[in-house]
This record gives sequence, C-alpha cells and structure tokens, in this order.
Amino acid sequence: MYFTHKHYITQFYNNDSDAAFSGCTSLPSITIPSSVTSLGYNAFQSCTALTECSLPNSVTQIGNYPFYQCTSLTTPVYNNKFFAYLPTTYEGEYNIPDGIETIVGGAFRLCTSLTSVKLPKSLSYIGNQSFRQCSALTTVTIMSDVIDNIGALAFNNCSALNTIYIYTETLPKKIATDAFSNVPLAEAILYVPSGMASTYRGADVWKNFGSIVDTPTSIGDIKISDKPWATIVDGEIYIQTEQWEIYNSNGTLLK
Repeated sequence: MYFTHKHYITQFYNNDSDAAFSGCTSLPSITIPSSVTSLGYNAFQSCTALTECSLPNSVTQIGNYPFYQCTSLTTPVYNNKFFAYLPTTYEGEYNIPDGIETIVGGAFRLCTSLTSVKLPKSLSYIGNQSFRQCSALTTVTIMSDVIDNIGALAFNNCSALNTIYIYTETLPKKIATDAFSNVPLAEAILYVPSGMASTYRGADVWKNFGSIVDTPTSIGDIKISDKPWATIVDGEIYIQTEQWEIYNSNGTLLK
C-alpha cells in the first residue's frame, strides 16, 4: 500500500490483521478510531515515514512489534493499559506512565540511548524483546505489585545493564530462560524486597545475578545503630548532624 497523506483507519480486516500496514513507507500519520479493539502482529512495521499515531483506549489487544522500525515516530505510543512504542532516538531516563499494565513486545527495542527505566506499580506483563538491544540501559526499577510474565529476550543484549530494583513482594510468576541473555549478570546487582533475597537466589534466571541484596521496603525495615545522631521516633527518622546526605533507592542524591 502507498499513502502520502494522513490516513484514518475505519476497520481492520478481522479487526486485528497481522502486518496490516507493514511497509507503507510513505504513510506520514494515522488515526485509529475507537471502533478498533485490537492490533495484529507487526501492524505498522517499517512505516518509516510515520511521525504520528494515536492509540485509543478501545484497543485491548496488541500483537508484538506493532511499530518496529518506525524510525520517524517522535513521541511514545500508548493508551491507558498498553505501552506500545518508545522512539529509538529517546535519550536518558524514562518513567512508564502510571496505569500501564502491559509492555508490548518490542516496545523499547533498539532504544540505544535509553539509560534507565522505571516500571509503574500497575505493570504486570513485560512482552518478548521489550528492551532488546537497549545497549546503554544501566538501571531498571520495577515498582509492580505483581509480575505475571517477563518474556523471551526481554532484556537481551542490554550489555550495560548492571542494576535492577524490584519491589514486587512475590517472585514473578513466569520469566523466560533467555530474558537476560547476553547481559553480564555475574557483574550485576539485584535489589529485592526485605527478606526475599534467599528466594531469588534459589529461583531460575534470578539466581544468575552476581549479587542479590535485600532492600528495606518500609520504615520498620531500616536499622539504626545506637549512634546518638540517628534515632527512629514514631516511625520517623531523626538525624542530628551538621553534614548529611539523602539518596533515593536509585542512588540519586536528594540532599
């Protein structure tokens, strides 16, 4: 198919046809109406002129790699539940919006300047190849209450990945054996909720991390020595000193 102007989808064949617009290299923008409920595998793959695409909340099913190689897209593509695409030119840190439940397969693939990413509490599904070849990615923070799946090759070839913070109180239900393939896990640190380190050390895939560390998840988990300058009173920490620094869980200096 060949398009040179903005196109409005009225209906997909079978509503979720695979590769429906794949290879439409002159399609500049597209609007998906609320009548569409699903997008097929590789729906817009290699639409290299595509700069704009809206994803309505009516879409409740998305196949893997819907925007793979859409190299001209300049803004993230997502709705209230699904995160479908981050432009490969994105640089630095990215926080996935609250409410997102699924990272679609390939959504962050080849974001080679992405350095860290934070997954919200609502997230439960990380699709196949979600972060594959994010070669500058060093830190992943998973705030999720429950993780149902971490797919095949999810972090494959994330060669700089050295730190993962995971705050899920239970072990992720399913993780592909190759989720971290070609990642130097022996040199990486996995921070887990307080009391969960031994569980992760005995679990497939996770046990391959070089260091697995319990992280305090509440004020009650923080241990204060008998130093006169640090005490806990009514659930609050009091520090008496002229020079002090506060860091968040990612190691960023706050004060």
